[in-house]
Amino acid sequence: MRIFATGEGGLEEIRKINFRNEREIQRTVEANLDVFFPGLELVKSECTIKDKRIDTLAFDKKAKAFVIIEYKTANNRDIYDQVHIYYNKLLDNKDSCLLLLSKRRTRVVDSKEINWQKTRLILVRPSFTPNQIEASNSKDRDIALYKIRKYPDCLIMSRAGVTDDESDSGIIEPPTPDTYSEADWLDGKYGGAKPTPQVRDLYFALKNDLVAKFQLEHVQQKQCASFLLSGTQVCSVVLRKHKLQIMYSTTKKDLLPPNDFINDVSRVGRWGRGNYRSDITTKSDISRAIKYVDLVYNDIPSSGRTRTTPKPAPNAYSEADWLAGKYGVKPLPEIRDLYFVLKTALIDKFQFVHVQKKLWASFRLEEGEVCSVVLQKSRLRIVYSTFKKDLLPLNDFIHDVSGVGKLGRGNYRSDIETKSDISTAMQYVDIVYKDVSGA
Repeated sequence: MRIFATGEGGLEEIRKINFRNEREIQRTVEANLDVFFPGLELVKSECTIKDKRIDTLAFDKKAKAFVIIEYKTANNRDIYDQVHIYYNKLLDNKDSCLLLLSKRRTRVVDSKEINWQKTRLILVRPSFTPNQIEASNSKDRDIALYKIRKYPDCLIMSRAGVTDDESDSGIIEPPTPDTYSEADWLDGKYGGAKPTPQVRDLYFALKNDLVAKFQLEHVQQKQCASFLLSGTQVCSVVLRKHKLQIMYSTTKKDLLPPNDFINDVSRVGRWGRGNYRSDITTKSDISRAIKYVDLVYNDIPSSGRTRTTPKPAPNAYSEADWLAGKYGVKPLPEIRDLYFVLKTALIDKFQFVHVQKKLWASFRLEEGEVCSVVLQKSRLRIVYSTFKKDLLPLNDFIHDVSGVGKLGRGNYRSDIETKSDISTAMQYVDIVYKDVSGA
C-alpha cells in the first residue's frame, strides 16, 4: 500500500519506516494498548510464566479473558508453535496469571471471574505472508494477526487478511526504497548542501540535545533529518552550507509565536513538515530552538509520550567538555567524528540513553548499562558491560581486560579506528543488549 501526502505542490509519497527491533514495536503497542485494542488492559510487560517469557500479557475486560500478545520483526516460521507453547503455559499456570492480575488491580481476583476458554493470542508484526494468514485461519486456537506499519507522521495498525486497505492474497507491496544514510546526507551526496565542518559539529550538538532531552527517534530522509516521538514527527533539520534550519512540525497558528527567531514559512517552499522554522548558526541558537521544540513535544497527546526523559545526575559532566579533552584525553578531529558515528549507530539501533561520565560515555537501557565508550587520541575504545565469561567470544577484536586496569564497566573491550570497526562492534553490542534486556 502506498500512502501520499497532499499539498499545494501535488502529491508526495510518504516513505514507510522500518522498526528497529521487536522491542520498539512492543513499547509502541503497550503505550497505546487501549487505542489499538479497545477493551484490553495491560497486566504485565515481559511476563515470565515458569520458564517462558510472554512479551505482553493483557486482559480483555469485556470477555473476562487473558490475551497473549507477541511481537516479531523477522519472518519466523515457528511463530505458531511458539505462541501455542505460551498458550499452554498460561493455562497450566493459572495461579500465576491470577496473581499478576490481582497485583494490577490491587485486589484479589478469583479464578471464577476468568473465562479461561476465551484465552486468545495476538501476533503483531510489520507483515505476514499469505501462507501465514491461511495457517492462522486453520488453527484450533483464537489467533489474530495484526500488521503494524510506521510512517513519519502516523502509525497504521490493521487486521491481516480482514481489512481492504491492503490485500494479503497475492498482491505484493512495491519494495521499500533504500534508506538514506546520515553520513552521505552530511557529505552532500543527495544533491543538497554540504555543510562546513563547523555546521556539521553544530548538527551533532543539536541532534544530541534532541535525543537526550526528548528521547526522539532520528530518521534520515533524503533532504532532511526527521526526529519522531512514537511515530509522530516533532521537528526536522535541513542542512545549509553555513547554517542549519530547524522545522517545527506543527501547523497550529497559536502554538509558536513568530518573532526574530521563529519564522512563519507556511507560504514559501521548504523542506520538512510544519509552518515554522528557525535558523541555527550558533550553540546559543540551539538552546533557543530546544525551548520551542519543547512546545511542539508537549502538544503531542500524552499517550504518544511513552518515554521518560532521564533526570540529569548531580554534577553532570558535559559531553562537549569531554570531547574537548577537559577531563582527560583530547581526541583527533577524525576520532571525534568517529565517536559521533558510533553514538548515532548505538542510539538509532538500540534506543539507548546516553549518560556522560567524567572519563567515558555510557549507553544504557532502563535495565542497565550495555556498553561505554572511552576516548583515546587516535582511536576509541568500546567496553561491553558484561562480566559473563562465555557471552562474548575472544578473538582479535574482542579482548578480555578483566585482569587489567580500565575505564568503563565490563570485562571485554574493542578498539575502534574505522567505520568498519563500528559495524563489527555493533554485532557484539547486540549480544550484550539482548542479555541485558532479555530480548
